[in-house]
Amino acid sequence: MYKLAQVANVLTCNELFAIEHSTVGLVFYEMVMAINVMLKKFIIWPMGARIQYVMISFRSLCDMPNVMGAIEGTRICITKLVDFLEDYYYHKIGGYGMVAQAVVGN
Repeated sequence: MYKLAQVANVLTCNELFAIEHSTVGLVFYEMVMAINVMLKKFIIWPMGARIQYVMISFRSLCDMPNVMGAIEGTRICITKLVDFLEDYYYHKIGGYGMVAQAVVGN
């Protein structure tokens, strides 16, 4: 996950986590494949009559016409990790956390 979140190369992951290059590559591949499977299951754009329903719902909620979905982000608080990783997860408003982003529809 670190490789994806930080756009880190294999060498960086190897040095930070003491994991062999081949293991980093394998875990990265398995993570991407799992995300692709989950995307197809949970992120489904509206089709047919549902498009009109979703657009009407968004308009009634926030007076925004022709909206079929939204992207939202949030900060998830986590406990401090090992010292050499603290700079990556320290948030400017204080504390440690990760940012999650999701595509949502009505």
